[in-house]
Amino acid sequence: MRRFVIRLGIPLLILLVALQFALPRFAEHQVEKRLTEHGGEAEVKLSAFPAPRLLFGSGDKLDLAASGLSVDLEQNQQDAFKQLDDFSDVSIAVQGSRAGPFAIRNFNVEKTGAHAYDVAVTGDGTAGDVARYAGSRVGGGLGQALAGLAASALGGFDQRIPFDARMQISTAGDTPVASNVEGSVAGLPAGALTQVVANALLNGL
Repeated sequence: MRRFVIRLGIPLLILLVALQFALPRFAEHQVEKRLTEHGGEAEVKLSAFPAPRLLFGSGDKLDLAASGLSVDLEQNQQDAFKQLDDFSDVSIAVQGSRAGPFAIRNFNVEKTGAHAYDVAVTGDGTAGDVARYAGSRVGGGLGQALAGLAASALGGFDQRIPFDARMQISTAGDTPVASNVEGSVAGLPAGALTQVVANALLNGL
């Protein structure tokens, strides 16, 4: 019996070791594929011990560098920051991408605590794009703010509306909350806009 257990245990151990090395690369490839479904490049580094945790969307480290992504801004997306809570160490850098009508120059996220993130986003969109998007896709207060901003710029429908914001996001409660917001988004609620952009860019995670 003891020999049988030993003989059975050795292949199982080999399998577990193989999974520990193979699963992260498999998961990285799947995430990269989802993120670049509509173009762009992405390099994802994942780690977890034991590795099968990655199959359930959690792990020790998530490192993402991407550029040229093109994503839509869908309503009712799963909140990206709540998803990131399942990783202990998070570092995200996205450059030269599009999220709906917005051109995103830089989008960065660093996890600074169990439920805390430093977030920075810079980009712009035309008044016309913002108006059309606000009227058809975004509801509630954010949609009204976008539409109002676009209406005030009707004198130049192609006018670029820049945004540059930095903030901290807390996921300690049921809903992520932005605080210590710095920068301007041309009159838009910076925290809400940043979370919309984040949910779109990170929806493939």
